[in-house]
Amino acid sequence: MYLDLIQIYTKAKEIELAAKLFVEFAENYEKSNDFPRVAMNLADAFVIAEKWDKEREVYQKVMDFLGKKGKFYSVKKVEDVGNFNYRNERTKYSDLFVKEIQSIAYTDVLARLIASLSKEKKVAEILEIYSNEIAKYPEQEWLYEQRISWLEQTNLFDEQLKTYKTALEKFPTNNWRDKLARWFVRNKRDDDFVKFSTDLVEKLDDEETAKYLAEHISSKLFEEKFYHKLYQTAHRRFPHNLSFVKGLLKFYQTNKRETEWRNLAAEYYFESPEIRDEFLNELAKKGELQTYLNQSDREGIIYQLFRADANLRLSRYEEALENYRKLAEIYPYNPEFTNRLVNLTRSFGQKERKIMTESAEFAKKRADFEPSNAVYRTESGEINAELGDYKSAKIEWQKLIETGKGSGENHLETASVYWDYFQYDEALQTIRDFRVKSQKRDIYAFEAGAILESQHKKNEAISEYFQALENDADKAKKRLKTLAERDGFEQIETIFQSQKKSDWQTFYYAEILRDLEKTEQANQILSQQINLSKDLDFLDSVRDFSDEVSPIALKRQAEIAISPRKSISYRLRLADFYRENNQPNQAKQVLANLRQKFPTNYGVLSENC
Repeated sequence: MYLDLIQIYTKAKEIELAAKLFVEFAENYEKSNDFPRVAMNLADAFVIAEKWDKEREVYQKVMDFLGKKGKFYSVKKVEDVGNFNYRNERTKYSDLFVKEIQSIAYTDVLARLIASLSKEKKVAEILEIYSNEIAKYPEQEWLYEQRISWLEQTNLFDEQLKTYKTALEKFPTNNWRDKLARWFVRNKRDDDFVKFSTDLVEKLDDEETAKYLAEHISSKLFEEKFYHKLYQTAHRRFPHNLSFVKGLLKFYQTNKRETEWRNLAAEYYFESPEIRDEFLNELAKKGELQTYLNQSDREGIIYQLFRADANLRLSRYEEALENYRKLAEIYPYNPEFTNRLVNLTRSFGQKERKIMTESAEFAKKRADFEPSNAVYRTESGEINAELGDYKSAKIEWQKLIETGKGSGENHLETASVYWDYFQYDEALQTIRDFRVKSQKRDIYAFEAGAILESQHKKNEAISEYFQALENDADKAKKRLKTLAERDGFEQIETIFQSQKKSDWQTFYYAEILRDLEKTEQANQILSQQINLSKDLDFLDSVRDFSDEVSPIALKRQAEIAISPRKSISYRLRLADFYRENNQPNQAKQVLANLRQKFPTNYGVLSENC
């Protein structure tokens, strides 16, 4: 009854009576789910009557009601107060008597309250509203964001900074750190930015520090001293995080502080291949590599590594090999050392079998340590093959399939390796094994054809190329055409006629014949296949092959069409084809047959086809 009476008084513009009745309703039924929509309807009435204080009192009561129930968000989530149009938005609640409680949310009501105060430029009241609401609901992060969004429309910089700091203290996340840092930069508060950044670098972990420095610290924006200080602080706290080392190296290089650059690069020579390469490049560029090498005759793993790298740079491969051997003894599974060792021993092994055998041993150990690395396993087999030990090579290469979980790609890679080393039987067997496993008898047909061709098994190769027309048409067509032009067409034609043919194999073979200027034969085999086909996609494709084939395809499509409408459509197209090609008698015959076959629906359907 309260709701009906309030509605009646509101529509009658009896605002005082409606307000009085609402107060009575609130006292008795303030916990009712109907309270927000009744209240918002009354607020609309106060807006019409221009009683702004009363309107705002209602908003505050509704916000308290919804806040206690945790109903903060509407479907639209948080309103952007900066884009809130008070005059337009206030009509939203004019029909709230028929809306559900879920359509009214705290965010919407707050937006209306702020818009109402903004209309009269009541800045102090707005700040007080936000402060009070944040105090009530400190875990609602969006309230801080909305307060800042509103403040950024003003020149109240101290209030903006205060809100940012309060939010960051409550929510110490990268999001708020980034926002505050950008605020300092945007407002040219360099001293504050320096202090803020310094404090962060002293507190954050290494990952967060690296992210912050990468995003916000640039030597182009601030004094060199500040950039240097921050990276030094981060480096001191996290000496093994290379991002800070690289940041300092970049700084030293940019500012031509060569001594500091060399000292830091030398300190991290062992830890980073990238820094190692830069250090060697710098010495080589200035012609000092030999001098440093002469001074490196000391104990220690870093000097051992430098001697190995420097000798390699200076093309002293025997000395480099000896150094890398010693490093591999100390660090047997370090990929950088073992890779260099395998490459050097493989190179020297071309002249000395003993060293090649050593290379094979190193390569196998490396592959066994990292069995999922196909490159390592492939190279292990290759070195055995270069030794002439194809049995061991095969054992290694077969592991490619095992570690690759038997995927088709791994089978193909393994077959390719066999093929590269002229192990044609093993290559073919690898493909055949996968065909059995995958139950796809024509998979990798083009590759199989190429291998068979390498074995001079031309008939078998051509058969595989025909199979490849299904899945690898461009390459297979090109190869078959080349063979026909080089060795004659008869052998290819004989093999094609002797095997079972699919629609698409026939189509692609017809294209080969057309390219070979055997158009009549192409039309003939394609026409035969069309009359056997039930593939509408195939029939659509072949219609454009030639004028001889097109009517045959249309006729076949009409025959196998699944509905009278489709059948009529194809027959009409066939009649059009004959008409356009100056064959009126054939066109008339098609239409006559059409009327005879579909006497009742030909007329209707032909108008819509």
